[in-house]
Amino acid sequence: MLSKQNFKMKNIELYDSLKNLYEILRDEGFSKELDSLNKLMYSLEINDLINFRKYFKSKDIWGGAGSIRDISIRDIDKQNKIDTYLKVIKNLGKNI
Repeated sequence: MLSKQNFKMKNIELYDSLKNLYEILRDEGFSKELDSLNKLMYSLEINDLINFRKYFKSKDIWGGAGSIRDISIRDIDKQNKIDTYLKVIKNLGKNI
């Protein structure tokens, strides 16, 4: 588990990845999925570890059909970015 101090330092890269993922999904019309990312970003902004953990483990992000992890788009460059951002988010977020 991270202390609040380490959480603040680590959340900059995590927040950037969430924001970039949010922008791609918004631009591609995935408005339903944006609420989950908003909750994660807000919990990082206010350094709320408890809600971050809750939202991070959400089926809306990592679940099956309809989850952010399950999104597939035709633009290969954007799809690669989505995959990269999800890997960064998973790697940074899983230890919080």
